[in-house]
Amino acid sequence: TWLEHSRLRAAARVLYGLATVAQGARRGLTNYVVGEGYTYRVAAKQGANPPKALVGAVQAAVDDFAAANSWPSQERELFLRSRRDGEYFLREFAQDDGMLLMRTIEPEQVLEPIAFDPAEYSFGVRNDPEDLQTTLAYWVALDGNTGAGEEVPAEEMQHVKVNVDRQVKRGLTDL
Repeated sequence: TWLEHSRLRAAARVLYGLATVAQGARRGLTNYVVGEGYTYRVAAKQGANPPKALVGAVQAAVDDFAAANSWPSQERELFLRSRRDGEYFLREFAQDDGMLLMRTIEPEQVLEPIAFDPAEYSFGVRNDPEDLQTTLAYWVALDGNTGAGEEVPAEEMQHVKVNVDRQVKRGLTDL
């Protein structure tokens, strides 16, 4: 159930927060996988010959995105969330100037609405009833109250889950 899933996540957060062995393992794994963050360099596809100004403009857009979203530190945090909570959610907010802002949504904010059909909407994830691998939307309650939430289309949300198969609606913590 959603409540049991929440309890597993809460226990993992306590362990990650208090157990020095878990903290050391987390730091070591994060440093190994992410380090200080990745470097993104724009390059033309092999055989393509775009104008250098275009490559430079695309690189500038990538750099602006990274700066607007504090991407190097965000990468480390997202990796930690994936291991500690078993998943993370990033909501996309398109800006009028063309920038895309990414904001984290806490796993406990993605939950079931008050009135829902369990065949298609459970664990805060609405799927095509005939295809569990097709996510249609997420129910996000920023205040943790199911009645005060909103449905967010899957196109506006990145949901990365670990330790489960792809048709399982939510991820599971490493612990």
